Order: sequence, then C-alpha cells, then structure tokens
Amino acid sequence: MLLFLSSSSFAYCDNKGNLEKDECSNFELIINSIKNGNLIENYMDYLPSPYFLNSMESSKEGYKGKKPEQIEFMNAAMPIANKYPDLAFYVGSIIRSGNWHTSYVNDIDAAFSKKQIEYFEIAATSKSLEIRDEANKILGNIYYYGLLNPYITSIGSPHPKINIDYQKAAKYYSRCIPDSKYKSVQGCARNYIASVLQFDVNKGLSLLHELKGYSEKDWRDGGPGWEIIYDQNEMADFKYRFLWVINKFGMFGLEIDNQAANEYYSIISNGDSVGLLEYTFKPGEDFSAKTGEDFFKMSEQFDKDVFSMGDSTKYSSFPENSEVEIYLLNRSLAKKYHKAARVLHFKYRNGDGVRKDYLKAYAYLNLAMGYVSENSNDTFDFDKDDYASWMKSFAFDFGLTKSQIIYAQQLSNDIENELINKYESKDRQPTTRSGTGFYISKDGYVVTNQHVIDGCIDIKLKQRDKIVSAKLIVEDFRNDIALLRTDSSQYTAYLRDGRGIRQGDEVIVFGYPLSGILSSSAKVTTGMVNSLSGLGDDYRYMQISAPVQPGNSGGPLFDIGGNIVGVVSSKLNAAEIQKSTGDIPQNINFALKSSIVKDLLDANNIDYETKKVGKSINTADLVEEAARFTVQIQCSE
Repeated sequence: MLLFLSSSSFAYCDNKGNLEKDECSNFELIINSIKNGNLIENYMDYLPSPYFLNSMESSKEGYKGKKPEQIEFMNAAMPIANKYPDLAFYVGSIIRSGNWHTSYVNDIDAAFSKKQIEYFEIAATSKSLEIRDEANKILGNIYYYGLLNPYITSIGSPHPKINIDYQKAAKYYSRCIPDSKYKSVQGCARNYIASVLQFDVNKGLSLLHELKGYSEKDWRDGGPGWEIIYDQNEMADFKYRFLWVINKFGMFGLEIDNQAANEYYSIISNGDSVGLLEYTFKPGEDFSAKTGEDFFKMSEQFDKDVFSMGDSTKYSSFPENSEVEIYLLNRSLAKKYHKAARVLHFKYRNGDGVRKDYLKAYAYLNLAMGYVSENSNDTFDFDKDDYASWMKSFAFDFGLTKSQIIYAQQLSNDIENELINKYESKDRQPTTRSGTGFYISKDGYVVTNQHVIDGCIDIKLKQRDKIVSAKLIVEDFRNDIALLRTDSSQYTAYLRDGRGIRQGDEVIVFGYPLSGILSSSAKVTTGMVNSLSGLGDDYRYMQISAPVQPGNSGGPLFDIGGNIVGVVSSKLNAAEIQKSTGDIPQNINFALKSSIVKDLLDANNIDYETKKVGKSINTADLVEEAARFTVQIQCSE
C-alpha cells in the first residue's frame, strides 16, 4: 500500500531505472551535506520515497528494526526543513506514517505527530504544483478526519488525533482544487464540499447543485475527451449520493424529504453510477424488511474511519454523520446483529460520536456475545468464547466493580427491549417522555441532555401554563448535550465563572422529575459534590448526592450563589443493583460540568452570561429565580 503518493510522481531514487529501493539511497551523502551547512541541490535523487524509508528494516540490534542512518537523517533533516519546502514535505510524510521509529507508534506520541502540520504548511509553499497540492490535501485530511496518521489499522485501535475542524479542512481542500471542477486532486473537490456542509449547509447545498449531472455521452467509447466525461460522471455520482442521503435522513438540520430522496435515487439508478449496493434503501421500501446486516453495512458509509486506507484514498462516499450512523447501528442491533453491538462498544468506549460510557460499552459487548452465532466460522469474526474473554479483560482494564458489571448486564436488557420496542414492535404506539432544560440566551437557546431529545419527532417546552414548540439546533452525542431554540426569552441562567466547584460544595437540583406521577410543578433537591469525576474517572462529569429522578435529566445544577455549575445527566439503577447484590447505593447521581456547556456555546457563537462566585442566597429565592428560565421538555417519538 503506497502511503500518500504514487511513487512514480516524484523524483525519489527508487524511480531511477531498476535500482533496488535500498541500493539507490545515500543517507550519508545527504547527512554530511547538511552538517557542512550546504544541502546538495539534487538531494531527492538520493532518498527513497517516504513509504520505502518507513518499510526498510535493519539486521542491526538496538535500532528497533530501523537503520541507524535513517534515524540520523531525520534528526539532521527536521531542523533545516523549514528552509526547503520539498524536504519539509518529505519529513512531514515520514512523521505522518508514524512507524519510521517504532517508539512513536508504541507511545502514540501526539505532540510529536503534530509537528507534521508545521512541515506540510511549509511544503504548501513549494515551487512544485504537485507537492503544493498534495500538502494541502493532507492538511485538509488532518482536520477533516481528525487523524495524525494516514490510515486506520483496525476498529477501536488508538491513533494520534487532533480536533476536527471543518472550516480549516475546507480552507486547505480549496487550495488543491484545480481549475476544472471535474478533475479532483485525489478527492479535494469532493471533500471541500463535504467540509462546507458541516458548518454552512446552505453554501454546501449550493455547491452540490452547481455540479453538473451525468453526461449523456459514454466515456467507455474511448473517444476524444473520455477522461472529462468520466470525471464529470464521478462528480455527478458524488452530487446525487449526497443529495439522496441528506434528504433521506434529514441531515444537517434539514427536514426529511422522501419525495426529493426518491427523485435523486432514481437519477442515480439511471445514471452512469458505480451503483448503489443492495443494502441501501430503495424508494418505497419498508425499513422493517431490511436485515441487520443491511443496516450495518449502510452505517459504515457514514463513518469516516471506515475504508480510510491512506491519504490518497480518503474521500467521502456519503456525508460523515454520527447521528445517522448510530441510528442505523441501532436499527441493526434491533435485528440482533452482533457486529453492530461490537461497533457500538467501541463508540461508547472511545467517546466516538457519543458520550464516553464504560458501562454501556460493557453492555454492548454483552449483547454481541448473546447475538453471535454459536458456530461462527468467519475467519475475521468472533465467537461467544472470544466475546466472553473480551468482556473479562475489558472489565479488568477499566476497573469495573462487581456492582458496575451487574448494572451493565441489566443495561443490556434495557437497551435490547428499548430498541425492539422502538423499531421491531408491530403494534407500537407513539410515545411521549419528558426531561428538563434551561434558557441560556435571550435569543431563545435552551440547554438540555441529548438523550432527552434523542429520536423526538416533536419537541415542546412547558413553563408554567405556557407551551411552545422548540427546534433542535445542535446535538453533541459524545458529551450528551443538546441545544434547542424557541423565540426569545426574557430570563436566562448564569454560568459560574472563576473558581470551579469543589468537592464537598453544596449544590441544588431544579427540574421536572417523574412527570405524570408527581405533580406537574418543578421540584428542588439539595446535596453536595461527592466527586469531581464520573464513572471511570471521566472528568467531564461530577458525582452529586442531591436526589434526582427520571425527568431531571437536562436540568440545571446550581451552586449556592444561584450560578449553574452543571447539567443533571444520569443516576445509577439502585433497584437492579440491590436485586443482584443486596446493596442499595444511595444517591449516586451525575452532572455534566458547565465547562462542557461553555465549549458548546462558544463553538456555536452563542452569547451567554456568567457570574463570579459570590455570596450564597436563600434556597427559596434561588428556586423562584430558577423557575423563570427552567422548562419541562416534552418529547413525542
């Protein structure tokens, strides 16, 4: 597998005649010229391509399988590469591969891996158009995929990562799009549009619609200009695939439009497409007729990590979208397909598109073991014994206690029952549920938990006797937080500023628990901060002793000064743990810290108010003020 480039495109020495790739290199010559302060002009003629440098092995001990002159070369080249754009590209490519020095793989040294960005920025100033384009393509990939290496070795394995930034990705991809929209530099044009869709859906849709449709001419005839026809059809395929799934699943905040989706599907079917696979959803087809494997294969198309075999192969088949991917995985799991449970295990273990949750991760492994065939004969698959061993090692590695394991096993049953009832029950009736939220901006933005509004087809906010409709603006699956919006609000909450909450500090919960059982008015409970971390030492959360009940989720957690320090999120299932162990854990509840809320608001350019830690106020006064901006969320699904 070539690492980034077709090796025939660049003047590395392994392209010179029939020379062996290790015989044509001369590191000593280059190293000496660097030490003498005068790098030789034709240095590329004495270097193997970056891929071959990384694959060379040494019989000498003490260098972890790499030749000493290779390491010496990198140590010499890195300090001067800022003066030589082509050399900077070479050095950045080697760092990006992550295996020229084994320790960088074993240690997953993200700080060192980030140096590649500096070198590719320099390479983007090269006199060589090809190197400029490739450097910008790789920089785009870094920020679009959030990866500091060019390929995925296996699902769930660790990789040096960087925060995804679609605006930066779009900036770099725009620099490697050639004059013709239909001659993409290894996917730059496609990934540019895919990036724009993530932060400016209207512009992204406009760019899609500007692309031409399928050509009426057949490129297979091999006549003049067949390459242009082929490229046009490839981009048309990209255009209609994206428009199809955006309308089919209502992506990027848009409404589902089955009529438009059916029209785009028909265009794809009749056009010069590589073909939609059998597991996709045809117009008018009943979702319930699809198999678990169908849903699973479709989910893979929305995961940016799948099929990422190298920078030259990275481009979007469908828009990457965690919400749609997880929806399809859940549909697959409702069909008891074990591979879906396995992927969801990794999602919750790593916090990939959802909130990191080790107990749910264990629960999904438990489901996978229950669903896998007794006699699985897939060479690359797992059987029940494999899953049992995996669960045992996972519990040990992440320090799960006996009570937590029992809770996770019960959680498996809850997940199974919920999904089957939601997707497989023939006589399922529409249901409603409730939670809590609070206004954070006078522009009408409301904060709540993502799980409160997950799957809602209609969201309403109730405050005293007033009920208003709300629109979902942002979902953060990883941190279990969401933003809704209504008309403007006169009253808003204040987030605590300055010194953070401390262990032992008093806190107050305000919300709407057990709607339909207790009275419909808001309830208040008090307690303290037991711990500044959640399950598995997750420092996004804090553990609190203030009692919470179903319906409190998404509600505000106050300090004694009336400032919000967290969002009430979850509680342990005490009844199930008592049933299994005889122990009754008391008031083990969790809240997402307000710092995560601030990050979400800042990322979406939403104004909010903060207050410094001040004097404590009477609880009754605090409750009176909280009632002005706290709402009950009613979800219909």
